[in-house]
Amino acid sequence: IVEAIQFEKLESNPYDGMRISRGKSEGIKFLTEEERDRVEALELYGMTEKVRDMFIFSCYTGLAYSDLVKIKKTDVFRQGEDYCIRDKRMKTGMPYTIVLLPKAIAILKKYNYDLNLMSNQKCNDQLKIIANLAKLHINLTMHVGRHTFATWALTKGVGIETVSKMLAHSNVTMTEKYAQVLQTSVIKGFALLK
Repeated sequence: IVEAIQFEKLESNPYDGMRISRGKSEGIKFLTEEERDRVEALELYGMTEKVRDMFIFSCYTGLAYSDLVKIKKTDVFRQGEDYCIRDKRMKTGMPYTIVLLPKAIAILKKYNYDLNLMSNQKCNDQLKIIANLAKLHINLTMHVGRHTFATWALTKGVGIETVSKMLAHSNVTMTEKYAQVLQTSVIKGFALLK
């Protein structure tokens, strides 16, 4: 349009003064424990199995795609009985330390500590197939794994400040959106009244 005006093909921008509303966010998408377990239990092979495993790893660690694909064996260390990872978020540079739950470490060992198996786009394409096989009515993406972890931790009673640190959020306000979706304080309030 700017070039058309410069070459005198248009007198003015036809979109000047036009405002397009942004629409409303659909909110945070996440799986329930039962839905996550259904995805985990699927009998899959080849590329689809690898994508499912990457997704489940995210569900048990809260790591985003960009962070889980850069894990190397040297990033994993033992602290007592636990396996841990200490790194910085790719997106924000915020440091994090996570304890690898047994299912997460099993996935890492299965792939020799290298989850850089395919692109985020290819993963998300395969996750559509996986969602269909698991009879999920959600647009399943790798980032849904991160959301699933956060909501799961909050429903299990992990404090919001701790979940914020687990996700390496730069502030707790970012984590509060998960609590708002769950309305955990409202549910706990009614439980107290019972």
